[in-house]
Amino acid sequence: MVHRVVDRVDRAVRDHDTGSESFFRLVEELQASGRPFTTDPSPDPGSGASIALTFDDGTADHMAVAEALAGRGIRAIFFVSAALVGEPGYLDEAGVTRLSELGHRVGSHGLRHARLDQLAAADIDRELVESRSRLEDLTAAAVDLYAPVGGAGVPGLPARLQQAGYVASRSARWGIHTNPDERWAMPCLPVTELTLRRGWVTDAAATMRLSTRLAVLHAVKDALPGGIRTRVRHALSR
Repeated sequence: MVHRVVDRVDRAVRDHDTGSESFFRLVEELQASGRPFTTDPSPDPGSGASIALTFDDGTADHMAVAEALAGRGIRAIFFVSAALVGEPGYLDEAGVTRLSELGHRVGSHGLRHARLDQLAAADIDRELVESRSRLEDLTAAAVDLYAPVGGAGVPGLPARLQQAGYVASRSARWGIHTNPDERWAMPCLPVTELTLRRGWVTDAAATMRLSTRLAVLHAVKDALPGGIRTRVRHALSR
């Protein structure tokens, strides 16, 4: 799970950002592993392990990343918040169309980048249905993957997703996706300057399991209030 990929990272402002140099170093390491890249996140026990690169939010920097990955023969999944298309700092309509033309898979990251657990039932359905419709108009391709903002789900979300035409959903829970029964809450690995510098992402990709430190950090992330959680992350990044 990748957010913005930028030339200069200011963790005091956005600790989800990844530096472009760090990111493409990761890509080279993953390519060297020999494991194939895929835009189908459903695990196939008979095909061996593969890597799905996913990007959240549809920010403007993703276009340069998408073009660079395509130039390397790599296709990725870009989760776009449909109502933010064309807003400052985000991809415009032509950019979303271009993602699909490059062979990447576009998924929905909701309509307005709102947490589902903070919305009324009717607004949840609108987030799922209208975002998919808008993105399909731009890509002329099926938009059937979803990633809830903040990984926040609501009771009955799998049924709502199925009814809206989705086939799977990626969560923000850290882990390796090996169980087909988890298709409505697929885990992921967080790609940030911290996790890259500590080697946690490449280690997890190589061993197909979370390192002890990454598992502990994930537990801390879930257990602590937001402000304290941010301070802990900043302390770990030093």
